[in-house]
Amino acid sequence: MRQAHVATLERRSEGADMHQLNHTTPEQPWRGCAMHRPHATTPGPGLEGDDNLQTHGASRGVWCQGSGMHRSHTTPPVLRPAKASSTKSDVSGLAHDRAMSVRQDPAERGKEKAEAARTKFRTELRGARLGQGKSQKVAAAQAAIKAPVWSRIETGRQDVGLGLAGRMAGAVGLDLVLQLYPSDTVLRDAAHLRLLRDLKATLGTQWRWRLEVPVGDPPDQRAWDAVATHRLSRLGIRVEAETHLRDCQAVLRKVEGKRVASGEPRVLLAIRDSHHNRDAVAEARDELDTAFPMPSRVGLALLRRGEDPGADILVLVDWIRPRPAAASSTG
Repeated sequence: MRQAHVATLERRSEGADMHQLNHTTPEQPWRGCAMHRPHATTPGPGLEGDDNLQTHGASRGVWCQGSGMHRSHTTPPVLRPAKASSTKSDVSGLAHDRAMSVRQDPAERGKEKAEAARTKFRTELRGARLGQGKSQKVAAAQAAIKAPVWSRIETGRQDVGLGLAGRMAGAVGLDLVLQLYPSDTVLRDAAHLRLLRDLKATLGTQWRWRLEVPVGDPPDQRAWDAVATHRLSRLGIRVEAETHLRDCQAVLRKVEGKRVASGEPRVLLAIRDSHHNRDAVAEARDELDTAFPMPSRVGLALLRRGEDPGADILVLVDWIRPRPAAASSTG
């Protein structure tokens, strides 16, 4: 009699289990299959040893098979795919992203420089004021502004124009000096791109060209105007292009800095052939001959054959008129 009663209870328990499983919603897949056991977070049946899954969540219940009792109302473990390990393609993708992001946008870089200059102005202004033992009220009166205005500018809550900045600097014994320096991040204009196209036509069709090639890794913002590689000999040259030669010394310093940072490759300085540039080259002939000792004609002849000229070369690039498109016959 006792055995029959136990069998009846077991059948009822199994029926309850099946009822709960059949009425399980997608949002509650754990209903009817968890028994509360404190401090346990093991995954449920059929998930042991699955390396592609990770268990996350705050559940303290353990998954039990064959249990007809649902006593746990805690949130069950959330099973999420594990993070995939890095592969060779991932590494190459990161390298590609880094190469593509080396050159910072010129406008964004200018904005960052301006913000850094404002921060430096506020820091030096405050330091000079405190060094003289002046209060903001006294310094503001000497700068012909109100004390709250001085306070907002000094703490960065208000921007300041050059005229007011000069007055504030003078009130604490400083001189405001504004200087501009040539940047290596330059927006190339049509004349510059035309110069590179004419140089490409001068060297011939056996060269593969890339524009704006970074000199080094970030945060170095410098870049060669172009890098050309011969398709057969694999000879590579770095190209720096100047459409209007103003300061030969500055150009030489810029090219030398890039050359050293790039491992001293072969460099070609391309200058647009014009009356102004010829006069500028003639005035700095000694310095240019030292930096670029290879004669232009000899060097160009060697480069057209894909041979190393043996030294850096300066080339005055003439204008090359584009060939007119052939007229199509209408028949």
